[in-house]
Amino acid sequence: MPPSPFSNTNTFGINLEKSKLKNSTPVLKRVPRGARRAVALSLARCVRLATQENSQSAWEDLLTFPYRILHVQKRLASKTLTTQIKDNCNNSADILDRNLRLFNASQKGLNSHVESKLNDGDISGAARLLFSSDVVAPYSPDTISALESKHPAPADDLTFPDPPDRPNPDSQIFPILAPQLLAAVSSFRSGSAGGRDGLTPQHLKDLLSSGAGDAGESLLKELLALVTLMLSGGVNDAVVDVLYGANLCALRKRDGRIRPIAVGCTYRRMAAKICCRLYGGSLTKKFQPLQLGFGSRGGCEAAVHALSTYLNSNKGEVILKVDVKNAFNSVIRDTLLAEAKKELPDIFGFLWQCYRHPLEVGVV
Repeated sequence: MPPSPFSNTNTFGINLEKSKLKNSTPVLKRVPRGARRAVALSLARCVRLATQENSQSAWEDLLTFPYRILHVQKRLASKTLTTQIKDNCNNSADILDRNLRLFNASQKGLNSHVESKLNDGDISGAARLLFSSDVVAPYSPDTISALESKHPAPADDLTFPDPPDRPNPDSQIFPILAPQLLAAVSSFRSGSAGGRDGLTPQHLKDLLSSGAGDAGESLLKELLALVTLMLSGGVNDAVVDVLYGANLCALRKRDGRIRPIAVGCTYRRMAAKICCRLYGGSLTKKFQPLQLGFGSRGGCEAAVHALSTYLNSNKGEVILKVDVKNAFNSVIRDTLLAEAKKELPDIFGFLWQCYRHPLEVGVV
């Protein structure tokens, strides 16, 4: 059974949670074209420091970057949006404190959410909102209790494999290539949300586009080093709970039950996409034909047709369909990590940091 993600044991995580940045500091959904070069250079510097120093302060600068740089006050008559963003890049030291003092959370209705999805080009997301019977559950003790019940405490008799050796910062287990990272970023659908740090996939798409020029290439180089550090399992333990944690949104189903939706950090999702592309082929061969979800194109359709063929050719047989309640959150993590160490040794460090200990979850 997985560890509860509701325990706060890390100082940095607690501070980030207390500051309520996700709710108090709205972030621009797109980087203005005229500011992309300045923002890309600024983000590249933050990524470089986090990768090279791997210190808590460097990571804090990186994980608060969108709230410092991509948040602006109401449009000022004397400054364009691009100018304000460029000013933020040059004078970001006191921006975070100012934004927290100006905290004024607002609640959006369904129409606003649908309009926001359409503006992002996420047509399917807008349609899901319109036709879904789920609504956002109120922030209340009952909602928190329902979420906690879906993240049961770990058993006392778990036997985890030995932790990975601390990676040598000067060595690379395997190189991550620029085309792999760009493919991972471009594979995010339009309108994908950001995690606790506020950075969305669209921000990276803007900053790695041709509009950012040579600054985009510099950022790409630093992101490659960042992903390599993450996949090696060498991230500073002080920030693992935030980097690999998630925003948790509670949706209330028609029958009154809670559906938790977790949105992880874009950096972590980007690294995971690269892992899936690197190992998808070899794992597919191990999983098929018993498992047709991961790495099997058209796997659901294949399962349906196989079942139909079986039923038509075998009279008198019984089919048992099982829907395991809360399956993902009930996975035995020690077994998962033991298999990962055996089958995926190159990224065992990454999986260890993601799944071995309780992670930070912010309820929004």
